[in-house]
Amino acid sequence: MPKSKRQRRRAARKSSRSTGSRKAQKGDEALSRVERLLALLYIKGLQPTEAAMRLTAIGFTPKNIASLLGKPPNTVSQLISRARKAGQR
Repeated sequence: MPKSKRQRRRAARKSSRSTGSRKAQKGDEALSRVERLLALLYIKGLQPTEAAMRLTAIGFTPKNIASLLGKPPNTVSQLISRARKAGQR
């Protein structure tokens, strides 16, 4: 018996969720150990907002910054957004 439209959509959402976690792991692996070390030395002693802004300026993504700071990616995006609105660059 063919699946209903609703069941097909639900199955598609489940499969996309499972690949999302794999994509997140690949994103973390994108930073080499040397890049991570240099980034950590660059932001040593800075507040999280300032560190996020500086790393964004040199091309890091919020996902990569989150792995360095030990914070969720959405939190890092929020820090960056608030800092930009406040005129802090």
